[in-house]
Amino acid sequence: MRRALVALALAIAAAAAVAALIASGATLEETRDLFVIVYAVLGIVFFLAATAAALAVLFAVRALARAASEAYAEQAQPLFDDVRSTARTVRGSAEFVSDRVVVPLIRVVAAARGVRRGAAALARRGRRSP
Repeated sequence: MRRALVALALAIAAAAAVAALIASGATLEETRDLFVIVYAVLGIVFFLAATAAALAVLFAVRALARAASEAYAEQAQPLFDDVRSTARTVRGSAEFVSDRVVVPLIRVVAAARGVRRGAAALARRGRRSP
């Protein structure tokens, strides 16, 4: 709403300036030349304003990227280090359990099965004998 009022005020001011120029006796060519000069100056001003805005956005994006990188280094990196440490601990625990419990258990079960099959073979052999 405010922008519309500003644009309307500028349009009225421009119309008043044209009417004043024509009323003062300026020719149409002089009026045209004056407006071309004013338009060029406004173009330069708007170009400089757009350049300043673009630079402001560029610096803001760089600052945001730097802040995100620092946040990662301060918060996420220690978390990842803890996860790696935990994974190493779990891997070591699994190897320990495997070496101290599972492998001996497999050997005991294999020996028990071997004894059982041997006993079964001897029992069958004893039955077949006359």
